[in-house]
Amino acid sequence: SNADKAYLQGTYLGYYWSKLEPQQGQYNWNPIDEDIKPWAANNKKVILRVATSGWARWEPASGSGHATPQWVYDSGVRSMTEMDQSVHPEYWNPKFLAAYQSFVSALARRYDGNPAIAVVEIGIGDGGETKVDTRRDNPQLLAQWQSIGYSDPVWWDTIQKVINIYTGSFHTTPLVMLPDSSFIGKTGGYGESMLVDYATSHGLWLQDDGLATGRTLQATWLTVPRIEEQLVSTSQSGDSLHDDLQAALNLKATCALIYVDDINAPQNTTVLQQMDSLFLQNS
Repeated sequence: SNADKAYLQGTYLGYYWSKLEPQQGQYNWNPIDEDIKPWAANNKKVILRVATSGWARWEPASGSGHATPQWVYDSGVRSMTEMDQSVHPEYWNPKFLAAYQSFVSALARRYDGNPAIAVVEIGIGDGGETKVDTRRDNPQLLAQWQSIGYSDPVWWDTIQKVINIYTGSFHTTPLVMLPDSSFIGKTGGYGESMLVDYATSHGLWLQDDGLATGRTLQATWLTVPRIEEQLVSTSQSGDSLHDDLQAALNLKATCALIYVDDINAPQNTTVLQQMDSLFLQNS
């Protein structure tokens, strides 16, 4: 699992709500507990995330394309089905929010303050990020979402409600927001700075999912603890891992999330051994 590699501080562990609460009020914590074990045994820490929607191809075995449990839809929550047949929830439906509130409360009762968990990432939208749907190639994206009630003001309200669900449940373990280009309606005034300002004023960490050589960020980002996640592995970007990691250092990152194929690439061993703030991105 790479848990015994001295230069790794820990790993990222991502899950989907449907696998952890397949029936209402029936929780399956076993996947999380088993995945944490080898890291905890090596005195490492994990970054934990539970998402409520995702792309079908991300983690088929983990149910990424059906990340919200079926029982939530059966209660009257509408859905949006993407081109890849992944099903995304009507996040702003009060029934969705109430069900997710109950789940996050249970998650916190079990894991808040767990010494093996460095931070919990707030699962807001697609893949946990702050966008309802991160696909850019669907020409009907906005129209399909509007048909189940999307608007930029509604989504901004929902983002805040989900953040409040987490901040009301987790009191010890730090929480992280993952800003994306969050608003798909192009309404004036709705943009990244709203999210970053909100996060920094509410004591949240931030995660930047765009680490690459020469990465820069607006000043507000730099005022809070921050996770820098590689945009893509260096085999895709053509960057060197040294330069990606130097960018993380320049940004004074709290930790860096590095793709597993970069961790495992023999030519990267030396540069990895010179670092001490790395987490492993398991994907």
